[in-house]
Amino acid sequence: MKMGKSSKMWNGVWFAVAACSLMIPSQLEAGNSVNEVIAIDQAKIGVKGVVLDENGQPVPGANVVVKGTTVGTITDMDGNFSLQAEKGATIVVSFIGYANKEVLINERKAKYTVSLEPETHLIDEVIVTGYQTISKERAAGSFAIVNQKDLADKLQTNIIDRMEGLVAGMKMNGSTPEIRGISTLNATSTPLYVVDGIPYEGSLDAINPSDIVNVTVLKDASAASIYGAQSANGVIVITTRSGELGKPKVRYNGSIKFEPLPDRDYMNLMSSAELVDLQKVLFNYYHNTYDPTSPSFTNEVYDLMYRHEAGELTDAELEKELDVYRNRDRYDQIKDEFVRRSNTTHQHNLSISGGSDIYKYALSANFQQNLPHAKEQKTNRYGFNFKNQFDFFKWLRVDLGILNSTVSQDYDNGFSGYGYLFSGPSYRMIRNADGSPVQWYMTGKSQREIDRLKEVGLYDETFYPTEALNTAHYQNKQQYWNINVGATFKIIEGLTFDLRYQTEMTNGYTKQYKSVDHYSVKKMINDATVINNDGTRTHYIPEGGNLSEYWNKDNSYTLRAQLNFSRDFLKKHSVQVIAGAERRKVVNQTSKFFKYGYDDNSLSWKAIDELAMGQGIRGTQSTSGSFYFSSYRLGTDGFEFDDNRYVSFYGNASYTYDHRTTLTGSIRIDQSNLFGTDPKYQYKPLWSVGLQHIILENMGVLDRLAGRLTYGINGNVAKDTGPYMIVADNGTNYYTNEYQAYVKSAPNPTLRWEKTKLVNVGVDFNLFDNRLNGSVEFYNKATSDLLGNRLTDSTFGWSSLMLNYGSMVNRGVEFSLQSEIVRTRDFSFGVDFLFSYNKNKLTKIDNSGTSASSWYSSYQNREGYPMSSIFAIRYAGLDSEGNPTAYKADGTIVNSVNDLEAKDLVYKGTTNAPYSSSLTTRFAYKNFDLSMMFVYYGGNVMRDVASSYQFTMYPVLNYASNMDRDRLNFWQKPGDELDPDMNPAFQYKNGKTCSGLWQYADKHIERADYIKLRDITLGYTFPKQWLRSASIQGLRLSLQIQNAFYWAANKKHLDPEVATASSRGQHIPATYTFGVALDF
Repeated sequence: MKMGKSSKMWNGVWFAVAACSLMIPSQLEAGNSVNEVIAIDQAKIGVKGVVLDENGQPVPGANVVVKGTTVGTITDMDGNFSLQAEKGATIVVSFIGYANKEVLINERKAKYTVSLEPETHLIDEVIVTGYQTISKERAAGSFAIVNQKDLADKLQTNIIDRMEGLVAGMKMNGSTPEIRGISTLNATSTPLYVVDGIPYEGSLDAINPSDIVNVTVLKDASAASIYGAQSANGVIVITTRSGELGKPKVRYNGSIKFEPLPDRDYMNLMSSAELVDLQKVLFNYYHNTYDPTSPSFTNEVYDLMYRHEAGELTDAELEKELDVYRNRDRYDQIKDEFVRRSNTTHQHNLSISGGSDIYKYALSANFQQNLPHAKEQKTNRYGFNFKNQFDFFKWLRVDLGILNSTVSQDYDNGFSGYGYLFSGPSYRMIRNADGSPVQWYMTGKSQREIDRLKEVGLYDETFYPTEALNTAHYQNKQQYWNINVGATFKIIEGLTFDLRYQTEMTNGYTKQYKSVDHYSVKKMINDATVINNDGTRTHYIPEGGNLSEYWNKDNSYTLRAQLNFSRDFLKKHSVQVIAGAERRKVVNQTSKFFKYGYDDNSLSWKAIDELAMGQGIRGTQSTSGSFYFSSYRLGTDGFEFDDNRYVSFYGNASYTYDHRTTLTGSIRIDQSNLFGTDPKYQYKPLWSVGLQHIILENMGVLDRLAGRLTYGINGNVAKDTGPYMIVADNGTNYYTNEYQAYVKSAPNPTLRWEKTKLVNVGVDFNLFDNRLNGSVEFYNKATSDLLGNRLTDSTFGWSSLMLNYGSMVNRGVEFSLQSEIVRTRDFSFGVDFLFSYNKNKLTKIDNSGTSASSWYSSYQNREGYPMSSIFAIRYAGLDSEGNPTAYKADGTIVNSVNDLEAKDLVYKGTTNAPYSSSLTTRFAYKNFDLSMMFVYYGGNVMRDVASSYQFTMYPVLNYASNMDRDRLNFWQKPGDELDPDMNPAFQYKNGKTCSGLWQYADKHIERADYIKLRDITLGYTFPKQWLRSASIQGLRLSLQIQNAFYWAANKKHLDPEVATASSRGQHIPATYTFGVALDF
């Protein structure tokens, strides 16, 4: 390949800079005398070689250093190197993305060939628990490892989203992971996050996914019990990139994601014509007497029908006017004026790492911006992660990490146009045909009333959506800092002492300002104004804008001291022991302020007299003539302060015999201010034991077969209660007109952690030269001392108390399989399959109610059933008048919910999916690669949206928005009841108590199973020889398509991830993300 002068010049500059970087550490070491240097030079020999990657291709720019010295070089464009080294020395070869390789120098060898392996091969072999790093062969517990190779094709901006489908036993509830089911009712239900060895209190969004090199999920007691009272929900341990020996390595990666507007067809909304015709039908069922002087606004279509009824419009005139609304659709107007066509997120990450024997560093900076569908909004996130490692002496290593993330939002929000894209009446436009703005009646007052208020000198409540954006402003800023510093002291061979300290700080400020021009402020001031007999006005809400301010300040620190012992004896015995103590404190503070009569320029505000308004003000200018402050209050000023403290002592030990059998054990004692004061519940240890044995190795096609057995106790603690009484302010009392407070949490001296006893049995296997790997695990989680509300004697002052008394069980099986079916130089094909099943059951819990409605009206936590159970009414169809009926347990048909008892209901299942699975296929041909991941969740149930298809409210005030088109199919004449899918007749004011027979009927319970093609990723890695002239080490382009396809088991093809019992939700079509990764 020919290179121009410019390319050669830049190559020369690059190699010069890289070579100089190797010399920098020499300034940090003590110099040698001239005689010593001459002696060393005389003992050196010439060393030549070539560095190749896993495919046998030369690696240019690889770092080659004589171990223990600063002598080194870098490979040329053909991967060749040459340097001087002492006889018997060791050279270390390193390159970004590959594991370091050490080579012993033999003076009789003329040339060395060094083959590097991707560093993920190395990471696969170790498990990071946060307290220690152990090899897989010594791990008896249930661990799952997600490494750089697993994450390489993922472009999501959040690490947890990237992990979906990669860990057996971990399913996603939105963006919240759940590990082996839920083990609590009222305590913390999310896993514990650990980042770089210390529990993490910040947002995971603060961690740049590109910085992460390893995620270890601790699933059973042997793996997680070392974290004590915070381990019952599993532990997710995240390790970020550290510096490494060698020349500076610069990497850029970025992506841009396009998320289209929600699928309008999926929502199945009525057209404007269908809505108008429905309103016409409903109006004829029931409406109040026409009152043209009413101060309240009446919907445009209903107003026309009132006028027609009053004789102001003929039939023909009415239809002509209604046709205008039938033919309108504001969707395009709102989309053009207020909406972006796609929700766009772009992120950019730049990192540099390198170092010497004494100092290693890794610095990354990142920027992310989200431009949502709402055109006026945007969110910026920027931050950095700076990790340093100092090897001052052979016996002392110090590391320092600084992590920062800042999120900011700053935009006008006087009107949220995107919020009206799919809601409200579609015939209500925002502009007339000539482009002039259309008035909306946002304050609920008629034009007659708006004009009257202006005539008496009050605020004009006229509202135009297109002119309202700048009448309110939103501002939010959250800044997070994490400082993690540690020191490792080598005491003797195999014995070290670790000292580590981490502090986290989050400072947040949120401001919502509404100027006096905002429609809600005008309405509040007008409604609270009294015009006195002498014509003067009394404004009980002062004139000016409204301000809502929130301040949050979160601080935490962790101090840990730990001894580590690791030695091998007689080549067959290996012992690892850690013992330590930890002190931890987490403080959360929140301040809330709400001001009236506020001026954002002068920062002034006016006081209000809440007591004077506590029982209502009569004779105001509101439509009702009264003003109740509780209905208008922005919020209650106040402060919240949480202080959670822990002191812990822990230990872990493992013994391995002959690299085949490992016995492990751990113990931890936690003491916290969250626990009760009763001595008999304090200082109780949480512990675990485990055994792992390699049954077979290298037997034909079987490379390895190992068994694992563990047992232990994990803990969990509630953070919303405590041993002492907690009281909170609660505004003013309506009856006494005095300030009041309420007991938020009653005193509980016996409060203790919830305990989960966990048994885990696992088998690991490797077949066909490690081309087929997998594991099967069975577990049983029995949780006792479950915190639940228990009914008490009401004379205590409260009807129930939060006590440790309940119990539940989670049992399950997990299966994981990774295969590399075809592996050649140019082509590879592999399949990964994960399957999980978790059966949950509450074995002891107080039933909160005995009536039928207490069982069917919400998702239930009942003894003998899984959490979030659904109980339904046995539907018997519609009667001859279109009213729903139901069966009792004995077959009797009833037409009122009051005739039902709990025993008449039927259990239909749980809303929590017990089954989850993923299937990933991977193809690679030369420089192209393609992967596809399908995810499955199932075994649970959901209420169909049809359960809400009833007209039970006053039409003029409640049915003026585009609803689900299927609601049009409701009973209107005898005979309609013969259609099994017919919705009930109009129910408002019919004197019946049967609406619940339809809403909670078993006919609306559907399977919630679904399969989604979660992501497709196509990538191309440029050949290195194409990039050499530009001094680029690597370049990869990728495209990720998410949610390109889904299948759902329910009849209406509802998306279970977004659908609810009252709405189909907003289904997002396939999203597209383009990514680039560039190494220098």
